[in-house]
Amino acid sequence: MPTIEDFGRYGVPLMNKEGTGFTFNDAKGVELLTKYKSCTMPRPWTRRR
Repeated sequence: MPTIEDFGRYGVPLMNKEGTGFTFNDAKGVELLTKYKSCTMPRPWTRRR
């Protein structure tokens, strides 16, 4: 699972302008999680011919 630092390095804004709440669930954050998921999800077995 990506850490909060990974989100920051990826360019995701971590806090709101007031600094009172996390905001990493924007489009860039979703993009990072989607990439992570596609790399870590098991793939179905295929039969070799």
